[in-house]
Amino acid sequence: MRISIQFFIALAVFSVAHGAASWKKVAVSGGYPGRGETSFAQCGGNKLCLLGGRGSNRVHIFDTETLEWKAGSPNSLEMHHFQGFQGPDDCVWIVGAWTGPFPSEDTVDNIWRYCPDLDEWFKDEPIPRPRGSGGAVYYKGKVYLVTGNVGGHREGAKVVKWFDSYDPRTGKWEQLPDIPHARDHSNAVVLDNKLYVAGGRRSTSNVPEFFDDTVAEVDVYDFSTGKWSTVTDLGRPRGGTASAVLDGKVYVIGGEGDNRAWTEVDVLSGNSFRAGPDMPEPRHGTGIVSCNGAIWIAGGERVLGAGDSAKDTFAFFDGDKPPVCTGTGNESSASEDNPSPPNDTTSGAVGDDSSTSEDVPSPPNDTTSGAVGDDSSAPNDTASGAVGTDEANSSPSAEPSSASNSASNGANNNDDNDNPACFPSDATVELEDGSIKAMSLLRVGDRVKVAHPNQFSAVYFFSHKHPSEQSEFVSIKTSMDKATLTLSPGHLLYVNGALTEASAVRAGDQLSVSHDMKSATVREVSRVQGVGLHNPHTVHGDIVVNGVVASTRTSAVHGVVASALLAPFKLAFHMTTQSERLESMNKAVLRALDVVYWRR
Repeated sequence: MRISIQFFIALAVFSVAHGAASWKKVAVSGGYPGRGETSFAQCGGNKLCLLGGRGSNRVHIFDTETLEWKAGSPNSLEMHHFQGFQGPDDCVWIVGAWTGPFPSEDTVDNIWRYCPDLDEWFKDEPIPRPRGSGGAVYYKGKVYLVTGNVGGHREGAKVVKWFDSYDPRTGKWEQLPDIPHARDHSNAVVLDNKLYVAGGRRSTSNVPEFFDDTVAEVDVYDFSTGKWSTVTDLGRPRGGTASAVLDGKVYVIGGEGDNRAWTEVDVLSGNSFRAGPDMPEPRHGTGIVSCNGAIWIAGGERVLGAGDSAKDTFAFFDGDKPPVCTGTGNESSASEDNPSPPNDTTSGAVGDDSSTSEDVPSPPNDTTSGAVGDDSSAPNDTASGAVGTDEANSSPSAEPSSASNSASNGANNNDDNDNPACFPSDATVELEDGSIKAMSLLRVGDRVKVAHPNQFSAVYFFSHKHPSEQSEFVSIKTSMDKATLTLSPGHLLYVNGALTEASAVRAGDQLSVSHDMKSATVREVSRVQGVGLHNPHTVHGDIVVNGVVASTRTSAVHGVVASALLAPFKLAFHMTTQSERLESMNKAVLRALDVVYWRR
């Protein structure tokens, strides 16, 4: 009995000493200029990005491992009053923001993304129902934008109940059921397949009345049922709050109202709130990130309205040193945000191709009308029926045959073949788990379908990856609804059993497809304008895009030369399982290519 009592006493002491998280000011190197109405979001690996804010178009990047701040490239547009989030591409997405001074703020009508690895901003799709100061999250492959304000703080501004979703893979928006209680100056978070919206106000009256026109109701959207419910009230209602999920609970942090900025924290567990540990100093309009057992805060204002912008970095965690961020951030559920993350070795391990049959790849689906030759010996010989076995030349793709070139009757434009050979951002591929992924979201390490029936290979390199670049493409419609392809004129695909430039495809030709039919008849060929330039390279050498089998090669570079240029990247892929390092290396190479070659 004495041992048992001593054991439980020791356990209790240990729990008290080691089980209580608290707010701490983090000693950092560097810093960021203070600003309010900003946003803080994870942006790849262990990094957090502080973006926007009143009077600022700056970006500052915080490394949770080294505890160092550094500056990123500014945007041309000042944006504030938004909830940024990490998208599927490790970029910070801004969906639903304001721009301009108080009180006449205007809505930002497009999606914007900041990609820290490239240190670049991208202006993307327009938002059908734009507004600012609402909640925005990325969950299970879709963006969700809920409630918000059209008109800013001016007289006649409208707080809206709108709830919309956006699918980056298809570019499609969908209107969802309205939230029960409209509000602005609030955040949204996801927990247990439910979207929580707590805090906020209605900024439609005059200053200072609107500070206290708060919304107490906590609205919850159940993704499984597609319905809203109001589960409880926030006992201490206020606007300008920040929300995060930690340890299975929703934290509502800071805010403003009642003639002050708030330090208070409320924690929602189940359907009831309890008071959490207060912050060391008041904050509203602040940025917040929850990741790996810690909540991080940067930016914001320390007084009602504006006039005392915060410049310190705080974190809520247990222990002496804050944990390094991992996963996707916001801890609303990393696994739910990305059901098949590129680094998940259970669904396509990086570097595992060296032990698969892809080292000696099979020829494309239709081999009866012209097999593909070995790149290293007979790049133009489609009659040999040989398939290359050299690891550096493991691609079954060869140079376009003389027969396929002559079949075009001189229709090819040489300028076409000198341009980048790519797919647009909205082209899709099939992953090994059966899911469909947009080309713009594809990453090094993803295992994609390369042939029929079910042959998959890992992406090891991108020779182009520009999600917003506009270009001319060839659109090829076939006899199969699911086999319609858009690609650059100089890209190679299997036409009548031989590799042929897309610019040479004609109605009546037979395309190799990934379906049971093995080939489809071309019905229509046209030139179209598209957005995005992406050229992923697989270990196999082919890739199925929109159901059509294509090479990852271009007619602008000879197969032997291409194999030699790509060999170091394939070798690096086989030597490491760290896909983030490979991604960073790939992006560095792309930046160099942009400068010295592609955009000369």
